[in-house]
Amino acid sequence: MQETEYKFGSEWIRCDLHVHTPESLVNTNYGGAGNEPWEEFIADLENLPEDFKLLGINDYLFLDGYKKVQEYKKQGRLKNIDSIIPVIELRLAQFASSSGKWQEVNYHVVFSDELSAEDIETQFIGGLMADFQLSDSYAYLKERFSAAPTYKSLTELGKLIIDAAPEDKRKDFSAPLIEGFNNLVFERNVIEKLLQKSVFNNKTLTAIGKTEWDKLQWNDHSIASKKHTIQSVDFLFVSSENASAATNAWQKLKDQNVNDRLIDCSDSHYHSWSSNKDRLGNSFSWIRAKPSFEGIRQALYEYPARVRFSDAKPNEPVQRLDNFKASLPNDIYLKEEKFCFSGDYEFNFNPCFTCIIGGRGSGKSTLLQMVAKSYGASITNDIWDQTLGSLSSDGGPLQVTDFFETKGTAYSSEIEYIHQNAVEAFAQDTSKLKTAINNRVKKRVDKTEYEEIKEDLKSSHELSNEEINKVKETISLQKEKDSLSSQIKEKRSLIETVSDEKYREKQNKLDKSQQHEKELKKAYDKTSDALSGLKECQDRLDEVTSLENNPLASPAEAAKKYLEEAISELSKKEPWQRSNEQLKAAKDDATHAQHEIQKIFQDKGLDPESVTDVQTASSEIGPLEDRLSEIDGILGSFNEEDDPKRLCAENAKRLECYLDSVLESMVKELASSSDQVSDLQIVSERARSKAHEDWVQWLIEEIRKSNKEERVQEAKITEIFATIPLKDDLVWSDIDSALTSSSAQKASTQIREFLKDPSVFKIAQIKWNSLQTDVENYRSYRLLYNGRNIEDLSFGQRCTAVLVFLLKMGNTPVIIDEPEAHLDSLLIAKYLVELIKEKKQYRQIIFATHNANFVINGDADLIHHLEVDESGTTKVESFSIEDTENRQRLLGLEGGDRAFRLRATRYHTY
Repeated sequence: MQETEYKFGSEWIRCDLHVHTPESLVNTNYGGAGNEPWEEFIADLENLPEDFKLLGINDYLFLDGYKKVQEYKKQGRLKNIDSIIPVIELRLAQFASSSGKWQEVNYHVVFSDELSAEDIETQFIGGLMADFQLSDSYAYLKERFSAAPTYKSLTELGKLIIDAAPEDKRKDFSAPLIEGFNNLVFERNVIEKLLQKSVFNNKTLTAIGKTEWDKLQWNDHSIASKKHTIQSVDFLFVSSENASAATNAWQKLKDQNVNDRLIDCSDSHYHSWSSNKDRLGNSFSWIRAKPSFEGIRQALYEYPARVRFSDAKPNEPVQRLDNFKASLPNDIYLKEEKFCFSGDYEFNFNPCFTCIIGGRGSGKSTLLQMVAKSYGASITNDIWDQTLGSLSSDGGPLQVTDFFETKGTAYSSEIEYIHQNAVEAFAQDTSKLKTAINNRVKKRVDKTEYEEIKEDLKSSHELSNEEINKVKETISLQKEKDSLSSQIKEKRSLIETVSDEKYREKQNKLDKSQQHEKELKKAYDKTSDALSGLKECQDRLDEVTSLENNPLASPAEAAKKYLEEAISELSKKEPWQRSNEQLKAAKDDATHAQHEIQKIFQDKGLDPESVTDVQTASSEIGPLEDRLSEIDGILGSFNEEDDPKRLCAENAKRLECYLDSVLESMVKELASSSDQVSDLQIVSERARSKAHEDWVQWLIEEIRKSNKEERVQEAKITEIFATIPLKDDLVWSDIDSALTSSSAQKASTQIREFLKDPSVFKIAQIKWNSLQTDVENYRSYRLLYNGRNIEDLSFGQRCTAVLVFLLKMGNTPVIIDEPEAHLDSLLIAKYLVELIKEKKQYRQIIFATHNANFVINGDADLIHHLEVDESGTTKVESFSIEDTENRQRLLGLEGGDRAFRLRATRYHTY
């Protein structure tokens, strides 16, 4: 592999394991002669799309083309290709037949680029010639051909074959070299035996051509041999027209229940600009690996997770943490002890699955805390204060986050950090789990639809609050209305003491005069205001017309003329004089009527003070009656509004149904496909008890405000209302029953006194209904495992259910510190590793772990190994599973190579 550093571990790379060069034996169509086709060929490889990183050079039985490509690479060419590996292609003997070439199955051997070409040529190709076969039609010629395979010897074999045919048929044959190669076949067991040599241990992969194999018939004579052949190889090669065709070919294998580890290759014999299917770059296989032979080999073990067919790079999690840097002082301490991290560090995180490994005390948990804090994830104060919040240097306390630098696409609020004991905390405190469920439900909603329904419910609750205010206002207005009626009655009684026909006539005249005066005054004032408004508008238009380069100046000038005419018309003196005269006349009439009434009172012998009282009463009745009419109008309008209770119930139901539909999709995802883990279910319900508690607290505060002199029996009131049934509606009979049954007489009396007013009780009902329909704040969830509430499970089962839920539900980065605590090893191996491989395609996962199952079988894309050196400082080595030079570090998770082998031996499996 090229020196290119794959800092993020395994990546999606495009590879083509079936590239023919100009040296190829058969169907080479690169044109030219000598070096000319090679220069064009290499330039074509250099112009492949940038995603191509690994090529397998396949020139059938020979490595001349591979060696020449490697020479170009050493000379500084092909900088875009990181790894070039040798591939040998053979014809299998057991399927060779004169009935047609499609029954000759191609057998490919992919070699590690760590092997020298010489080793492959001497140990494999040379060994093949000790036991080769010729196709059935020419088997009799074998005695006349026993040379090692070279271009020359195969050409001689081809001449023998052509010369053995009737003279009139010889023109139908291909060139001797091609005929020689096409009729040279090998037994599969011979090939397999050669590959068992120690030099090839873990350095070869085998494949057969899917297209040729697919043409063979399934019949009683061939079915066993055909199936054994496909099941005995590592991969199948196919050359597809497009990505869709490759996917269909894979699906067909899957449907046949045979080896479906298909790799799409170009099988290139033409340049990339050719329209022929078998052209350079026409390969649709993406492999998630570092570009190396070992990367391809890891795809053998994790084919579904590591191989895709696509025109473009497969998708990865969108929200992710990319890079974390820390530059910490060397004199850094944690509670007066040397801190394990000092100096410069840089950690990259694979978009899919990153594991932090290392011995105890190497700093794994500390690293995850630093990463989580730097990205803004939530860390509880008690954990932070015990660790990174207590750092200091010789200069005093440190704000450690000042030394961090991060890159990524995830929002800080979206990152989920689950510390070492958090899974247990979730298992112990189900309220935290309920909050986590609620957060995940909210993330899945359609924002537009959700906000629309939520806004409707909010509006309904606002109507409820308005209804409460109206009831309170009704109480106040009713009190005012009663007072006004009483005042009017008193004043009328006073007037009635002196009232007769003559008085009533004069009083009626006074009322009309005063009303006429009031109307004239109103008209005068309104007209005066209108005139002032017109003049103000005229001033504004003056400002508009004075502006330079104003395209609206012309219409403004026209409007000014209309205004000037209106102002002129409205400013004429005669109408204003008439208005003043009429107003004066009305006042005079009222004054005259008052004098006449005074004379009546005087004739009746009333003293001046009584006259004043009666006159005052007479003048006040009108305004009082006006206010009484106004109050009746206000109270009448209250009945015209929508019914808040009905709207709250309807919109609460809408929101619940919508959230339940979102929840249903989550429940389907939680369904388990493993015998090791039962199905998880989430059940939603209204948190009536919490709404009830908040209602009681509201009632206590209302009682306290209504009776400030007496101490409210808060505890007793809470105790009484705890016995009331939790229903949609609050009914007096339930309250009355609770009060009657209670021995807390003082508290019962306080409740009765407060709620005895029907209007006050109505307010209490509205408040009850508002809280009971508040889905946003009073919606709760229960997590069920195997049909049982999580609270009723064993601690281990709770931890399992919690971890499965936390991993399955969500698409944002999740950081988990040692998730294996309290989990069964068999459960991890048989279920959780498969869950991780499924979820990492859509969600970035970062683990700190000691468990080899998570790292190896979970197929970690990037591994950071932490180790404390002699000075107490954490050192880091980053690598991937395919990096063989770090294999011993991975074996350390098993207790080392010796311990691993010893256990395997004792299990009789090694």
